[in-house]
Amino acid sequence: MRPPAIPYDTLLIDAGVKDGIAEGDLVYAGGSLLIGKISAAGGRDARVMLFSAPEGSLELTLIPSASPASGIPVSVTGEGGGSFTAEVPAGSMAAAGDYLKLPGIDDSVVARVARVERHEDGTARLHAHLPINPFELRYVEVWK
Repeated sequence: MRPPAIPYDTLLIDAGVKDGIAEGDLVYAGGSLLIGKISAAGGRDARVMLFSAPEGSLELTLIPSASPASGIPVSVTGEGGGSFTAEVPAGSMAAAGDYLKLPGIDDSVVARVARVERHEDGTARLHAHLPINPFELRYVEVWK
């Protein structure tokens, strides 16, 4: 199940503890798009909380397209509906189309920057979205 049948930024999948699913397992869409984690697991089903949920925050790495070798650590906050925001220094090379990835060896894409608002105080606000539409999901993968 997916929204609007259940709360936004939550998925209900038909695999649970009996299938080896455990709370905290990572959930992917399309094989390499990290979208959330298992927040509760029952015997035959589990609840997935998307990283874009309003109560969530996540430490990611911004990969600027202008300089892909120089990742910038950023703390993103979920806004619901597959959206995120983050504050970065205005001097950063952030631009629409840049990716936000999970730091480390996995290097999974979590979000894509939709727009950047630059402020006079020297900061910039990123507006990003999951790289997939959570309302159109039919299948996800749970990785251990």
